[in-house]
Amino acid sequence: MKQVYFFILGRQPELSLAELFGYAEGRKIDINVLETIDPVAVVSGDLPEPRLLMEHLAGIVKIASANLPISRPANINEWVESLEPILASPTIPKQSLTFGLSFYGHQEFLPLMKEQERIALALKSSLRIHVSHLRWVSGRGKPLTSVQVAKNKLDTEQGCELIVYCSGKTIIVGKTLAVQAFEDWSERDYNRPRRDARRGMLPPKLARMMVNMLGMLPRGTLLDPFCGSGTVLAEAALLGWPKIIGADKSPRAVKDAKSNMGWLRMHYLTKKLFSNSRELENRNNVKIFTCPIENLPSRLAPSSVEAIVTEPYLGTPLVSPPSLAAVNRLRGELLPLYNNMLQVFAKVLTINGRAIFVAPHWCLADGREIGLAVADLPWPKKLRLLSPLQTLPQYKNTALIYRRPHQFVAREIILLEKVSP
Repeated sequence: MKQVYFFILGRQPELSLAELFGYAEGRKIDINVLETIDPVAVVSGDLPEPRLLMEHLAGIVKIASANLPISRPANINEWVESLEPILASPTIPKQSLTFGLSFYGHQEFLPLMKEQERIALALKSSLRIHVSHLRWVSGRGKPLTSVQVAKNKLDTEQGCELIVYCSGKTIIVGKTLAVQAFEDWSERDYNRPRRDARRGMLPPKLARMMVNMLGMLPRGTLLDPFCGSGTVLAEAALLGWPKIIGADKSPRAVKDAKSNMGWLRMHYLTKKLFSNSRELENRNNVKIFTCPIENLPSRLAPSSVEAIVTEPYLGTPLVSPPSLAAVNRLRGELLPLYNNMLQVFAKVLTINGRAIFVAPHWCLADGREIGLAVADLPWPKKLRLLSPLQTLPQYKNTALIYRRPHQFVAREIILLEKVSP
């Protein structure tokens, strides 16, 4: 029987779902998204153990169990009657418990902040017959963050976070099983030895999501032809790709990537945080060298790369919203680079190999957004575009765009596959 879970999605739910679908496709896991109300997806499937799954995914904030639906309680007492058995079941032999409540769903069906507080306090009072020391972690009317859950150990035997999902008249309650390892992501983002924000850096979370979005098992060779400081290489290694190649035309970038991969190897082999950290033990499975994209076919055998994950040059960094004229100028500068890149992809990818890459998406002062229009390039006949969210009606025609607040260049994520000629 398939399990049902709540997936609390990241800041951009469409990217989180694309990653989840790609991860499932690569591992031939049959999943079904039963419904979504941002930022929650109710998912059924024979999924891996939640903590292992959370270790692999970057776009999921929490994973929780999902019990059978209950009728909507009419008052505080009915809320307590519905929630207490779920919360108390593992606590009877305990002397202490820390708990939290997080409500998600349609805003019009959620209890107001004051009502949420009364429900929590009534639960606390009722649970005292089972537990002598109780503590409630308040989200002040908002769902608890992954940081709050982790810091208060609400995903362990020492605590419990109840997820209360309100969809229309139906309510589903579950328990948080795993949360995102925020400290680990911060470590790889800010504590690696080589980073240069002025040159622009692919965030580790986005790099991980892109590797998962490929929809492939970690088998064969993964290439990043614009490797920069090695962010994609690091996330691919931690996911277990057995052979990794990084290339960049900048000798400084190659030096930075080698330094960061050395740090990653020492750091994670010591901490043994990742189940795939054994892949880091073999220094020979990662090759990084200086080479511009147009020369890669002379360094790599034809049809020798199973996967490509990369962020090419996105143009001059912007400190203010660009004008339409500036965007047209940037597009004229970048399109030849992307055209060359696609030609190289067609040569080095294996049949059924896949590539995922970033293209710039500019945010103009008048609110308009303009992409690079990579789809309008003369694509090699061997390459075809893929749509990771084709099966979800509400996201079917949604472009996958990674945005950060106050940035003037967003990142459009494009997935392709090489097919037989």
